Amino acid sequence: MKFTVISHACLYIEHLDTRLIIDPWFLGSCYWRSWWNYPEPANELISSIRPTHIYLTHLHWDHFHGPSLRALYQFDPVLLLPMSPTSRMINDIKSDFKFSNVKELRHGKEYHIGKEFSLSSYQFNPIFIDSALAIRAGNTKLLNANDAKTFGWSLKNILKRYQSFDFVFRSHSSASPHPYCFPEENILTSQRMPSDFTNDFIAFSEAANTKYAVPFASSHVYLHRDTLKYNQYYNSPLLVEQAHNKLSTKSKAVVMPSGSSWSSQTGFNIINHDYTNISSDIKRMSELHAASLEKEYYKCSDARLRQKGIEKYFKGFINSAGFPFSRLRFGFFAVSSLDDLQGTLIIVDTRKLTCVFEACVPFSTSLLEDFKLDLIIKVSSRVLNDCTSKSMFNTFSASKLLLVYERKRGKASQLFSMLDLFENDMLPLWKILYARQFIVFTGRILELFDAFYFIFIIKCRRLPLFRLWFRLPAS
Repeated sequence: MKFTVISHACLYIEHLDTRLIIDPWFLGSCYWRSWWNYPEPANELISSIRPTHIYLTHLHWDHFHGPSLRALYQFDPVLLLPMSPTSRMINDIKSDFKFSNVKELRHGKEYHIGKEFSLSSYQFNPIFIDSALAIRAGNTKLLNANDAKTFGWSLKNILKRYQSFDFVFRSHSSASPHPYCFPEENILTSQRMPSDFTNDFIAFSEAANTKYAVPFASSHVYLHRDTLKYNQYYNSPLLVEQAHNKLSTKSKAVVMPSGSSWSSQTGFNIINHDYTNISSDIKRMSELHAASLEKEYYKCSDARLRQKGIEKYFKGFINSAGFPFSRLRFGFFAVSSLDDLQGTLIIVDTRKLTCVFEACVPFSTSLLEDFKLDLIIKVSSRVLNDCTSKSMFNTFSASKLLLVYERKRGKASQLFSMLDLFENDMLPLWKILYARQFIVFTGRILELFDAFYFIFIIKCRRLPLFRLWFRLPAS
């Protein structure tokens, strides 16, 4: 058995005649040229990928990457998806791709996809489509937690079957725009900083009962001119490894840059990469990809708002967002670049059921009061056109190609959750009574208990998030 880390969140597992690739993103960038793999996978590594199966954990473009997926058509792999409460994910695959064999995996069921090779998909979070994948290949057990924040009874349910793992792969950063894209907030006093995500990683690794913990699904850099500044908050896997191995009593953290592998016969083969050179690497990558970036900037400057498409999207959203979501009034301020001081303000009112366009408006935070808005999101017309035409606001905020201004804290989180529910066909709320949703949620009843546990630990006791998994010793 052998596994290889391909890139950011892409893992390639080989055993006998079965070759599974998870979340393939190995070509180019994602999120409108905002995110780039760091380090970028070598061409020789990409050429070695010949999967018999693909598994996609969720919809975000750094995991569900169109160009990389299409590059794998030639191998005619079986495409495996988590069976989420709605059919959004499989519908996207069927409408936008040409895979001949697509299967959905039920939550918690073990599937044998080859000789001595089985896997189980564990979905988590009722609002977002997300999942972890447990794999048994030969005598080796792996848990690819990726971005899924599984905890409580749901995590115990995984361990009930697998007892322990040889390797756990988990993210150690957040794709959330908060607080970075909220100009009126002090990032340095935020409740969630890179060190907090490191503690989450350590605590999860301890709770998952693993021998090795691999910092994963967090190694990307920003090259777009509007997001370049966010590289200063990069949470280096070296720092995660150092902190983990200082605090952990159960497992050892191992940094595995792109191209690194482990084999049951030969052990680790670690590719050397100096993460301390990130500033010079970003400069080099920016020069290397200058043409692609400039092309993207031109598309943004040339984009014109597709008013009919935007109006159609938000009217559909308004009609779906009934009680208890019927009192939100928000605006999108569409520009060519986030530095622009004039643009078009789109005002959406879920109570009055209206979507109004105000052209040639000077930007100011006073617009919140002037138009009685709960929040304003400043975004490029190109991105807004894409999100409304493809129903892809569920991937939008991860790009960090936005600036958020709130009149009352928490309104942005409310809006993004509502858009997720709408795009994943879960609004109006009575749709939970659909047969598919009812059956899927019934099989995930443990998440209800985990929700109460979250409220008790985080809201009532106000403990740090890592306490959902494990009590860490003092550093």
